[in-house]
Amino acid sequence: MTEPTIQLPGYEIGGKIGDTALTEVWSAWQPALQRRVSLKVLKPQAGEDPEEVARFTAEARDAANLRHPVIVAIYNVTHHEGQHVVVMEHAEGPSLYEVLAQGGRLPWARAAMVALRVAEALQYAWDHARLIHRRVSPTSIRLEPGGGVKFAYMGLSMRVDPLNPSRRLEPGCIEGLPYYMSPEQARGAVDLDYRTDMYGLGATLYHMVTGHMPFGDRDPMEAVRCQIAGTLPCPVRFCPDLSPSLLYVMAKLMRRDPGDRYADWAEAIDELHRAGTGHVIVRTQVRHVASVIETEPAAGGTPGARGRPRVVLRKKAG
Repeated sequence: MTEPTIQLPGYEIGGKIGDTALTEVWSAWQPALQRRVSLKVLKPQAGEDPEEVARFTAEARDAANLRHPVIVAIYNVTHHEGQHVVVMEHAEGPSLYEVLAQGGRLPWARAAMVALRVAEALQYAWDHARLIHRRVSPTSIRLEPGGGVKFAYMGLSMRVDPLNPSRRLEPGCIEGLPYYMSPEQARGAVDLDYRTDMYGLGATLYHMVTGHMPFGDRDPMEAVRCQIAGTLPCPVRFCPDLSPSLLYVMAKLMRRDPGDRYADWAEAIDELHRAGTGHVIVRTQVRHVASVIETEPAAGGTPGARGRPRVVLRKKAG
């Protein structure tokens, strides 16, 4: 087991359960309250950057105000001996990424249920706090024993509130996970809203039902360009029994133009529920709209390779 790099009074540190470019996550036991928790810690280099510390603290503060059974709860934000720590609810079970890496893909009905639970959490965060997640992916989702789902709301979350924003985007600044980010994120747009998370959810759903990370056979910058102009193979090539209704929902979540996605989360949740339970969705589309997903399987070709999710990409466009 990795030797803990953190000491925090009042907590018995266990093993490391997560690692990104900027943070580490450790399991811990809190004797005073007799509960297991997770500690998210800024790495030393990030902890010396005032902007990163401010971002980390703001995200924790925003997430702490969310009260939803799917969203991982934030208990405290603290600072000890130069380390910045967020104390969080401990989510049992593996990450969705770990499950996909081991098993290839999920049955489409199970994938639809996981996506539905995450969509409900995203709807709650948007309706109650105007928060968008901006990095919905298999690494932010944990599958609990018994079938439950937990969703972590820290990493790149942002409040969409012109009067009192928790942070601002710089024009042309690309932030997100290259393999799951929306086309508008890839272009460096600043006017993001809940529809960006719809795309990330669709990309995660694609990974779940196909076992292939979207554009996972490309390097990160090429994957970013593919989100803008690339096309993913039809999921039916990898999941022959895929429900046509779920294929329709997935393709709509991943439409290139955010205005062509669902009008709100309520509509998306309704259709995810119906598709996941085997109901037929009657399409009312009267014009062609572009989706990143092919909706008809092409003959021949080699499925795209799966790759490991990359860390947050921050790069000036141009």
